[in-house]
Amino acid sequence: MKFAATVGDRSYCRKWHSYRIFIVNRLTRVRFMSILPNFLRSLLLTIILSFVVPTFLIGGGLASVSLLKFIPGLQGIGQAIASAMQQFLATFGSGSAWRGLCIIGMTCSLVGALFDTYAFYRYQNLRGD
Repeated sequence: MKFAATVGDRSYCRKWHSYRIFIVNRLTRVRFMSILPNFLRSLLLTIILSFVVPTFLIGGGLASVSLLKFIPGLQGIGQAIASAMQQFLATFGSGSAWRGLCIIGMTCSLVGALFDTYAFYRYQNLRGD
C-alpha cells in the first residue's frame, strides 16, 4: 500500500486540486446566499429602529415639555424649554422643527446602518469566512 502521491500521480493531484477549488467556491456562494437575507433583515431592522428611537425620544421630550406649559407654576419654564427645543430642531431643519426632527432621525439611522454593516463585517472576519 502506498499513501503518498508519486511523480506519476501529478495529473490526479491537479484534477483533485481544481475540483477542491470548485467545491470551495460553490460552498462560499451558498454560504453567502444564506447569509445575505439575514444581513438585509438585520440592516432593515437596524435602520428602522435607529430612526424611530431618537425621533420618539426627542418628540416625546418636546411633547412633555409642551404639556408642562399647562401646569400653573411651571408655565414660564415650560415655555422657555419648548421654544429652545424648537429652535434647536429648526437649526437642523432649515427653519422647520419637524424637518429637523426627521433629519436627526435619518442621521441616526445612517449611523446605525453603518455600525450594523461594520459589525457584520467583523463577525465574518472573526469567524474565518
